[in-house]
Amino acid sequence: MLEESIKRQLRELGVAEEIDSANELLQEKVWNRLTVEQQIQAYFLIEKSQQKDEVYLQIKPYQRRHEQEVIRLRQHLVSVLADPLSDLSTIPSDSTCIVAEQKKLVLGYLLYEDEPDLRQIKEVVVEPNHRRKGVMASLISYIEGDLPLGLLVQKDNFSAQEAFLKQGFVNEGSFSSDYYLMSKTLGF
Repeated sequence: MLEESIKRQLRELGVAEEIDSANELLQEKVWNRLTVEQQIQAYFLIEKSQQKDEVYLQIKPYQRRHEQEVIRLRQHLVSVLADPLSDLSTIPSDSTCIVAEQKKLVLGYLLYEDEPDLRQIKEVVVEPNHRRKGVMASLISYIEGDLPLGLLVQKDNFSAQEAFLKQGFVNEGSFSSDYYLMSKTLGF
């Protein structure tokens, strides 16, 4: 998470979005709106902050070295999106996995699949001690792009529903007796 003073200085540079991490700043949709001079100044603000030993959350593509931590998180899945019939001891080969990592520790992960007109989030799990700290927002921000997002959330998982609503998702109604369908359109 960026310090408030860094966020303020970024806003003064012209970063209109509320940025909570260096990863969010470096997202193409934010970074490309800045002039070269603004990019240089923003880069030095981030470097200055890192020199203060602030450790940033990094969003990365899943690698083999993440396997055990992701599987551990999947096995403790009390979250929103797990298919009760899926094997939680492996990473599904038909999904793309990204991880949120800090000091080489996986704090969360997100599995998604691209369909022709939709990027379907299959699972998103964050370590309980790191919830409500921007980890899920960073994971979702990382996959936003050219397709709207969709996901299923358990009807009785009110905290997950609230978290997704805060991220700009809309409850589209019942998908089944146990799940709601939620979506997020482009540019929200």
